[in-house]
Amino acid sequence: MSVLLLRWAGLTVLLMVGTALHRPAQAETIQGFPQNSGQAGLVAITVQGDPLIHSGILISPNVALTGKRWFSYSTVPNTVTVTHGRRQGQPGTTMTAADVWLHPQLPLALVRVGGTGFSGAPTFSFSNSVPAANTNLVCMGFSAGGDVKRAELRVQGTAANGYVVVSRARTDMILNDGSGMPCFTESGGFPSNTITGIAVSTSGADAQSWQHTQVGGPSFKDWIPNMIHLSTVRSQRLSRAFSLYTKPDPNNPNLKMCLDIPGSVSANTPVNQHACHYGPNQLFYFHQFNDSRNPVVRHYTIVHQNSGMCLDIPNGSTAGGVKVQQYPCNQGLNQDWEQFIYEPQPPGGLKFVQKRSNLCLSAPAPPNSTTNSLQVEQNGCLAANNNLHQRWFIRWK
Repeated sequence: MSVLLLRWAGLTVLLMVGTALHRPAQAETIQGFPQNSGQAGLVAITVQGDPLIHSGILISPNVALTGKRWFSYSTVPNTVTVTHGRRQGQPGTTMTAADVWLHPQLPLALVRVGGTGFSGAPTFSFSNSVPAANTNLVCMGFSAGGDVKRAELRVQGTAANGYVVVSRARTDMILNDGSGMPCFTESGGFPSNTITGIAVSTSGADAQSWQHTQVGGPSFKDWIPNMIHLSTVRSQRLSRAFSLYTKPDPNNPNLKMCLDIPGSVSANTPVNQHACHYGPNQLFYFHQFNDSRNPVVRHYTIVHQNSGMCLDIPNGSTAGGVKVQQYPCNQGLNQDWEQFIYEPQPPGGLKFVQKRSNLCLSAPAPPNSTTNSLQVEQNGCLAANNNLHQRWFIRWK
């Protein structure tokens, strides 16, 4: 560092130039928050029974992305709160969660608040790749006192589904468990609007030992728009979750086989049948939408809770025996299912007719009608005396 003395108009001015003008390396309270539009989405999340305040980021006005480690305390929505706009001297706006969705594979969670959510959703993008070693990052989180803090970090190496970052500075001002903190790439010493990942675990408290494992953006970003779509579905009139089951044995009506999608949130995952347990793999929502092609007809998609994707016929095929899959919802005819009520009641039930093919949603026919993990398909609609595997019943959650 050098010092210059200038004399002007009878005044002596002291100037210090050099490295001392650079930003401090220590983790610090963010000044002038927000510093980028992505940071504007930072939220504080509390879970009943957990003494810590956790971090997350809005990915839409009413949905926050965070880690799921602390949801071991509770996943009951009314025990979870989300606060947006909290920082020094400002308490922010707090809303109670309407839904908590846990990623079935990664240590991530989404928390949905009711109504239209918080105003001013941020603008940012997710990185398409895991950052290389020695990439500089800026991560955001909340201190034990609830203030917004910043940690300046550097990527150390790769890890499963992501990477590990190590502190370039003291980070003991960040929460003991920083899970849920978003990290941004650094641009000219400031955070960019590109999120590289979300924290899922931390260890240590100083520059020598503090490590921070991130789930990289590429491994989860495709899950986000599907779940935002599900949050829209959940805000509509037909918002109650349900399971669909058949009664494949007329001599044993208590035997039920449910529509089931394994824990994958990937497109093209097969839709199966499985013995009913009514867990998340077997929960769906109806989404009624308008179609200008035929506004008189009611159009329904069937949306899976875990993935936010729709029951779909691959490539819009009209052939019988084609297997049903999950795929991002697009309101195409190959995701459009008409509902018809069987008479008389009982035995009742519903049939779901594929709008493009005019074929029925069919579970495996006898003798495989009680076998787990066989794929569901579209097939010709059968007469009522032979269609137990096409006769579906609803169990509302």
